[in-house]
Amino acid sequence: MCGILGVIDLQNNHSFNPATIFPMGDAMSHRGPDGDGFLFVGEQDFGEVKEIGKCRPKTLTLTRPHKNSFVFAHRRLSIIDLSSVANQPMAD
Repeated sequence: MCGILGVIDLQNNHSFNPATIFPMGDAMSHRGPDGDGFLFVGEQDFGEVKEIGKCRPKTLTLTRPHKNSFVFAHRRLSIIDLSSVANQPMAD
């Protein structure tokens, strides 16, 4: 079964520490060993997110500027669609 994690910034600090978020997603690895992904949304500088993402070549890391801040993390267990097209998080 897949795993999902969400963190919402209710105090409008507009930043998340990626060094904390990535290990939180990794803690769900037993929920889905076939892939992982992170979506960072907010007004923060995404430089650190991108640097950590470079060290994780199999991780899909997306960033989106927005006035509200939140993070989603996903662990994937491939059962039906085995292709990389189904990797998550999907953002539009």
